[in-house]
Amino acid sequence: MRSDLLAFRYKLIKDHHWTVSQARELYSESQVGPWINLVASEVTKALGHRYRDVYQKCRNCLIAAYFPGSGSWVDVWDTEPHFPVGHRNDFRLNRLEQYSLHRRVWMEEQLVRRFLHLLIDQHVADTGLTQDAVISSMHRPGSITFSAEEETFNQLYDQALNETIAQAAIEQGYDYAWRVACAAITIVYDVWEIVGTQQAYSSVPEFTDKNDAWL
Repeated sequence: MRSDLLAFRYKLIKDHHWTVSQARELYSESQVGPWINLVASEVTKALGHRYRDVYQKCRNCLIAAYFPGSGSWVDVWDTEPHFPVGHRNDFRLNRLEQYSLHRRVWMEEQLVRRFLHLLIDQHVADTGLTQDAVISSMHRPGSITFSAEEETFNQLYDQALNETIAQAAIEQGYDYAWRVACAAITIVYDVWEIVGTQQAYSSVPEFTDKNDAWL
């Protein structure tokens, strides 16, 4: 909630210079739905660009981390891989409150899952085996080898990335919009006076970059 209050505070004061009465008009029942859709659309677009940039740049590192021994990506890590690969911080118990890290973990998990499914489908097409047979062999001792040309490998990764981004960015965009809407209602209707958070809210530092509110 604290990050939501800060995000809304930035948008309310820095972006629009609204008065409280103007904000209450915006967050009336007839307006909040379209506003949520607008914010979700903006965040979805920004997250899509961010995820695409990150996971295109770290593609080789991600493949080497999750699919060790894969062709030319074997030696791209100088040290042990950290997870998630596409975030500056690795996932640890003392970082559970980092919302951006949670989202990146989920995004990366979905990307790897989708990429693996595409590799399985490609292996089925190349070998004539059934999908059930391939999946069953993955649960037996030893390891199954997926063989594909590097160009095909890259195409499958790009497909997995595009499909995952389309899903993740929309879901996370609406999640953000709804959280900020709840925070907005809390602020606009003075609910903080009831829950006793006004002092904590007024003492938090300003954002230097509005993207820090949710990216």
